[in-house]
This record gives sequence, structure tokens and C-alpha cells, in this order.
Amino acid sequence: MTLCFISHKVIYYIYAIIGMEIFQGMIKFYGYTNLTEQQMYCGNPKLEGSEFYIKRYCNNNFNDIFHAMVILFELMVVNQWHDILYQYINTY
Repeated sequence: MTLCFISHKVIYYIYAIIGMEIFQGMIKFYGYTNLTEQQMYCGNPKLEGSEFYIKRYCNNNFNDIFHAMVILFELMVVNQWHDILYQYINTY
């Protein structure tokens, strides 16, 4: 059981590193009030009017290892995984 737990974390870590290499900096979290024009839409104009921005998922990003692990967990268990996934495809 311990081996399964450890291997699960290693696989998550590997995918988190891959996600950070590919998507780091494409989506940024600035909050949702008092934003400049560059900060609007998670720092990416391609997200204007998207479900990702409307549902306030900007904090779900691959900018550091913690957020990468959280987004991988969300992709695995959360009901709205397709909103997160499609916006990363659209920003790339």
C-alpha cells in the first residue's frame, strides 16, 4: 500500500513538471478587482469571455509546483475538468 501511495505521488510530480514546462506563465492570477488591461482575463487575452475566466479558475495554473499538483488533482476528480483542460489548449 505504501508503494502504491509513493508511486502515485511520483507520477503526479512528473506530470506537474511536464505541465510547468509547457504551460508556465500562460495563465496568471491577479485577483478579480482593480485590474489593469494587461491583467484582465488571467493575463491572457485569449481567455476573454471564456468559461475559465467567468468561473474564476485563474488561480488554477501551472506556474509553480503547488498549483500544478492542485490542477492535476482537479483534473482527476472535479466535475468541471473540461473547462480547465480546454482553456489550456486554447491558450497554447
